[in-house]
Amino acid sequence: VALYRTRIGPRFTRLLGRSPVADRSVACPHGADGRLDVYLSPRGAYAGGRKRLPAGTAAAYIPYSGKPCDPRKPGFIVARTAVDGWILAHEAYHAYQAAFPRLRACIFYSEWDEATATWAGDDAFPSIHRLRDHVGALRDPRLFITAPDGYRAWVVPYLAARRYGRQVLRRLEQTAGTTRENDHVGAALPQGLRGFWPAFSLALWNQAPLPGVSLLGMDGKGPRELVGIATAPSRPARTLALPADDVFQDVVPDALEGVPGGPSTVNALGRDYRRYVLADPRVRRLRIRPGLVGGTPVVAALVRTPAGWRSEDWTGRATVSFCRDLPGEDVRELIVAFGNVATDAATGVAEGVPELELTAACSFPATIAGTVGGSISGGSSTITWSGSLTYAHQDADPTTGFPYLDEVHYRITGGSIGWQVTGACAGSGTLGAAELVDPFGDGQIDLVETPGKGHRYALSAAPVAGTHMLAACDGGGTLDVAPMVGTAEGALLTTTDTRGPEANRFTDLHAFAGAIDIVPGLHQTWTWDMQGAGEVPAPSGFSGQ
Repeated sequence: VALYRTRIGPRFTRLLGRSPVADRSVACPHGADGRLDVYLSPRGAYAGGRKRLPAGTAAAYIPYSGKPCDPRKPGFIVARTAVDGWILAHEAYHAYQAAFPRLRACIFYSEWDEATATWAGDDAFPSIHRLRDHVGALRDPRLFITAPDGYRAWVVPYLAARRYGRQVLRRLEQTAGTTRENDHVGAALPQGLRGFWPAFSLALWNQAPLPGVSLLGMDGKGPRELVGIATAPSRPARTLALPADDVFQDVVPDALEGVPGGPSTVNALGRDYRRYVLADPRVRRLRIRPGLVGGTPVVAALVRTPAGWRSEDWTGRATVSFCRDLPGEDVRELIVAFGNVATDAATGVAEGVPELELTAACSFPATIAGTVGGSISGGSSTITWSGSLTYAHQDADPTTGFPYLDEVHYRITGGSIGWQVTGACAGSGTLGAAELVDPFGDGQIDLVETPGKGHRYALSAAPVAGTHMLAACDGGGTLDVAPMVGTAEGALLTTTDTRGPEANRFTDLHAFAGAIDIVPGLHQTWTWDMQGAGEVPAPSGFSGQ
């Protein structure tokens, strides 16, 4: 009784903004005032000894009406004399809940009342470890969160209070008076169930490998009693790899439960988890299509790269894609949480078959644009040029119309290059995009394979045959420099140094720059600084190796 008067009552009154319903008007005997009565009995007897608590029950909050619950009506607590503070706080919280109205019959909210009362016991007495007695939401996450009993759902108010503050518990009681059961939980949360459930699901993973974002016992901030109480995924971790025959692509159905490839089910207000490990360096692109339909699906993931773990919310995304050639997307491990925030246990089921797509190359930019320049000197005249060019990805060979199955090509579609001749001859001009496009090889970006060294990019531009670049010379006459920059493929621009293989791999097409300076003989230079934009898939036969 002293615990209630000095600790439990003041704590819950401050939190909820009201006290238990006064019992002054009750005809049967009660305390000297209208405050909540707590009866202590070694055997749990009450009502003059005519009634007793059920065997195994340490305490109970009982409405004077005798009903299982009775909003806005008074009640009392019966407790065995050996009861501890945690249990007393749990039952006292029911008395505070009775001070709030319910939109529908209170029995419909009773499981959530048990969930919040279980939270309240821990809130008042965290050193008394009773949460371990109610870990069903961890042990079997696929069930509706309050099935088969509401005690297991304490994780919802617990994590909501840690995320939004303890005052969210007052909102839970208030919304129960204006909103249907289950829906009242989302109405109380600042971001609703859809905004809360992804991070909530990740927090309940609660096991190694520790991502550092778990909000239960594993992070050192939550109850230490929960360490080792891990969520049980429906299937073991799966190692992802391309088949041994080195094919370019592998599409893998991954059912959440049951027969692989068959339909999977996530119950309303349920969750399920998948852990994937990527150990095959040949896998460069990973796409995941969650595939859940029906209900209200939400998806979140813990993602491990060389930089460590991070959490991501994938809700609403039909496809999630990672290019492992990019530092932030070099995925080594994934823990994916599939959730469903539908609140109707009978009809709100999400079903589907998640699909994984493994490929040996990333996607490529749809367009590549940037600045280019160069020069040729060493004779009586010097030729310099500079400009901006845009290259567009090509799906098919322009001369035959056949699609590229294992090659990657771009062609100039915009921009221009200004050129200038100085020295014994002088002149200048501009070459537009149409004068730089040659369907037989010039004016393009190619990915070129070097045996044993993978692919490198070759970027080039040259004047189309028949184009003239005229300069007036001392003593009369003109010099056409077009043959000088067009006799070899890419003479206006090339990234292929004939002295050795190009170092840039194809992933640099998203952003790449460089310069080449060749001597002796004619002194030739090339410079480029390019940026990719958009995305197109890699050709089906491109290996990227």
